[in-house]
Amino acid sequence: MRDVARAAGVSTGTVSNVLNGLPTVDPDLRERVMSAIARIGYVRNESARQLKSGRSSTLGVVLPDAGDPFFVDVAAGVEEAANSAGYTVLTCNANGRDDRESAYLATLEQSRVDGIVFVSTRLSAERQAQLNEIEQRGTPVVVIGHLFDSPELDSVTGDNYAGGRMAVQHLLEQGHRRIALISRPDTLEAYKARSSGAHAAISEFGHSAVLQVQRVAEDSIQAGYAATLELLNSPNAPSAVFGANHLLALGALQASTVRGTRVPADLAIVGYDDTPYTAGAAVPITSVSQASVDFGVTATGLLMDAIEGRRGAPRQLVYSPKVVVRASTTRT
Repeated sequence: MRDVARAAGVSTGTVSNVLNGLPTVDPDLRERVMSAIARIGYVRNESARQLKSGRSSTLGVVLPDAGDPFFVDVAAGVEEAANSAGYTVLTCNANGRDDRESAYLATLEQSRVDGIVFVSTRLSAERQAQLNEIEQRGTPVVVIGHLFDSPELDSVTGDNYAGGRMAVQHLLEQGHRRIALISRPDTLEAYKARSSGAHAAISEFGHSAVLQVQRVAEDSIQAGYAATLELLNSPNAPSAVFGANHLLALGALQASTVRGTRVPADLAIVGYDDTPYTAGAAVPITSVSQASVDFGVTATGLLMDAIEGRRGAPRQLVYSPKVVVRASTTRT
């Protein structure tokens, strides 16, 4: 560090401030320090710094599926907030596998990250116990995507019940009375809540409306495609489909196109987790939008509070969704 300070003509304190990402450093001084670092090939001794400070300035993120645009946005929110606070982020992709979730959590804790953001589509008792143990051993944890009955960890999620209800209410307002819900099993918390909300909207409307539920084994375009073909070929085909995930909605649109079913004239489609893929589809898809980037930013803020010792009782923050109306439900 002394060599960098000498080459840049600044104090070692200024070099330290630049390396730690402090926003108070004058931009010209920052540029001089960074140029000196590049010239002399300085590499910071992170191990020594961590031993001295007791912190790694690193956060860990475990995603259920790094190929899903929704989770990519969540991770982007974490990284945005972490970088602003001077932290780097290690992102792990569990790819839908429980064993990878467990292994990544153990690795992140052993790597002495300062905190962990765990993004979940389902939280088993075993995984919750592991997260609780990590927290109790001193590494703060924030969960995204789970609503605890009795909170032991901070969490950020969306109101899935309200989202499901709003999706079906929108279709009812468009004049649809035979509506199909394509969803994962109710054993998955988010889908159970979306399904409950959809049923509530039908019950509130009255006896003239019917909700047909089609369960699928996975979140994929292929699953949505197959389910929609089956629905459209049934004797009482629906006039509208609510795909409880954006991939299922895209599959519904693909099936409609192949079959020659016009969207929205013959079939209206609503999706969930508004993504660029649904917005940019051949027929832009109406979708229940969640603040995916904000989930990540907020979770990181909760983690920073815990790292800095500002956290009290566990907090659960629930974001309200909204319906973004597009051509897939708007009849002209």
